[in-house]
Amino acid sequence: MALSGESVYNLIPKEEQPQEKHELYRSTKRDAIKSEYEANKSTGKLFGPPGSQKPDPKNFTKKGAGQTKRLTVKADRFDPKKTNQTVLAPGTQPRPSPAKKIPPHTVKANLAPRSSKNFVKDNYNATLQATGKRVSEEPKFVGTGKVPAYITKRKEELHQEQLMQETMRMESEAQNGLAQMPEEERQHLLNGLKANHSVLQKAYLGLSVIVDTIPKKEKKQAMERQLADLERDIAMLERHTTVYVRS
Repeated sequence: MALSGESVYNLIPKEEQPQEKHELYRSTKRDAIKSEYEANKSTGKLFGPPGSQKPDPKNFTKKGAGQTKRLTVKADRFDPKKTNQTVLAPGTQPRPSPAKKIPPHTVKANLAPRSSKNFVKDNYNATLQATGKRVSEEPKFVGTGKVPAYITKRKEELHQEQLMQETMRMESEAQNGLAQMPEEERQHLLNGLKANHSVLQKAYLGLSVIVDTIPKKEKKQAMERQLADLERDIAMLERHTTVYVRS
């Protein structure tokens, strides 16, 4: 019933409460400002003085109806002799004629005499005869380049700490029944894994391109798992040079 809008509480009509309206804000200086504005208001500010005649829109000012005032001052002409040289007027001398500016093609230019010197050969000989710059064997700065004593002491302490940690790790591994694999055995195992991987890879590449039967799919999946195991073992042996095995 609540969803349809019917309720027992709606049987008794409710009295509507009128909404209270608040009074508008009015400034206490409103009357003073209004009287001051009316007193200082200029009459006819937009439409001319009071009692004046309005202009006729048909009797507008036409061309030639007014008086034209022209300048009676005579402008000075440009005199290049009295004007200094500027960027806008760079030159005041008369331009040369084309005959004086560009010589004809029949006139031979006065060129410098050609030299018989072989610059390439002279540079080559000068390079062979030049001696290298001698470098002084004595150090340029005396008394520098010495390692501070606290750095040497700190390095020695770190080295001793690493040796102690390595000894403690080997002892703990020996107690747990772990033994370090020799380097020859690790290399032999790694070579064997690589050989098996190459043989299996060759067999995998020789499979049929079309895998349409269940036996072919199972064989392919088995070979892929074996290749993944071999690759993981090879990567582990190549990454870790020290390998421990349980004795």
